[in-house]
Amino acid sequence: MDFLRYRFSGMVSGIFAGVLFFLSMTGCSNHQNIQEKEVVESPEEINTKAEDLIQTTLEELLQNPARLPDSIKLKNAAILQEMYSKNSYGLLWSSEGVFNKEADSLTKLIDSARYYGLFPADYYAERLKALKTELNKSTSKETKLDAAKWAYADMLSTSAFIQLIKDIRFGRLLADSILVKDTTLKAGYFTEQKLQFIAGSIQRFTDPLEPANNDYHQLKMALHAFLPKANLKSYTLVRTKDSLLLPKLVYKRISEEDSLKIEPKKKPDSLAIAGIIKKYQKWKKLKEDGKISTSLVTRLNNTDKEKFIRIAITLDKFKMLPSLPEEYIWVNLPSYILEIRTGDSVALTS
Repeated sequence: MDFLRYRFSGMVSGIFAGVLFFLSMTGCSNHQNIQEKEVVESPEEINTKAEDLIQTTLEELLQNPARLPDSIKLKNAAILQEMYSKNSYGLLWSSEGVFNKEADSLTKLIDSARYYGLFPADYYAERLKALKTELNKSTSKETKLDAAKWAYADMLSTSAFIQLIKDIRFGRLLADSILVKDTTLKAGYFTEQKLQFIAGSIQRFTDPLEPANNDYHQLKMALHAFLPKANLKSYTLVRTKDSLLLPKLVYKRISEEDSLKIEPKKKPDSLAIAGIIKKYQKWKKLKEDGKISTSLVTRLNNTDKEKFIRIAITLDKFKMLPSLPEEYIWVNLPSYILEIRTGDSVALTS
C-alpha cells in the first residue's frame, strides 16, 4: 500500500512538473520581440506596441542572447537598456510611423563616418538604410504599420548612435572592458549625448568628442582631402610565400583594375602574366619590363582602401593619448623625426 501511495505521489509530482513546464514554454512562445511581425491598425498604435516589443527584446538580449538570431544581437545591449528604460521604452528616432529629424541627422553622420576615420558598416549602415527606405516608401499596410519594424529600426539606430560616440571619442582599439572603467561614462551619459545631438548640428555635436591634439586635426584635414577622390574598392591582396601562386595573384590583382579592361584568366601562362604587368607598368608610367618585383607588389597592395585603414588606425592612436603638457618631446618613428614642442609650436626638430 505504501508502495502504491509512493508511486501515485510520484506520478502526481511528475504531472504537475510537466504542466508547469508546458505553461512556461507557452509563456515563452507568447513572449514577443522585434523579429516577429506586429501589424497594428493605425499609426497612433505603433508607439505603444513598439514599447512592449523593445522592452521584451532587451530582456532577451540581456538574459538569453544565444536564443536570438544574429540580426537581433545588437551592440551595447546594457546601455540600450539604460537609455530605453529612462524613456519608458518609447521610440527615440520616430513617432507614429514618421522618422524624426535626428534620425535623418544620424543617417548623415553614419554616411560621413569615414571622415572621422570610421567605417559605416560598424553602424549598420546598409541595414538601417534599407529599413528606413522600406518604412518611408512602402504603401503596404503590413510594412508601414508593422510596429516590430519600427522598434527594430529604433534599436538599431540607438545601438549605432552609442557606438559612434564611443568610436569618435575613444577610437576602436580599446576593449569595452577598459571603456567601462572610464568614469566619464557615468549613468545617463549617452542619454545626455542624445539631447546634445538633437540640440545642434552634427559638427557641433562631434567636435567636443574628438581629441584637441593638433596633429590629429591635421591628419583629419588630409583625410577630408583624400576621400572625395579615393577609390575604396577591395582588391586582391598579393601576399604569399608560394612562388608558384604569386604570378597568378599578380595577374588577378592587375585584372581587377577597371581602367585596363583585362579579361580574367584562371590559369594565365607566363606570357600572359608578363604582358599584363607591362600593360600595368605603362599605365602607371613605370619601367616596362614585365617582371614581378617587390616594388611592384608593394604598389599593387598600396590601394586607397589600405591607405584609409592606416589613416583610421593612426587617428585611433591619437584618441588613446592622454592630455599633453605644455612642453613635450614628440617622436615620429616611421619618419625618424624628433620634435621639442611648446603648445602647438615646434621649438626644435631633429
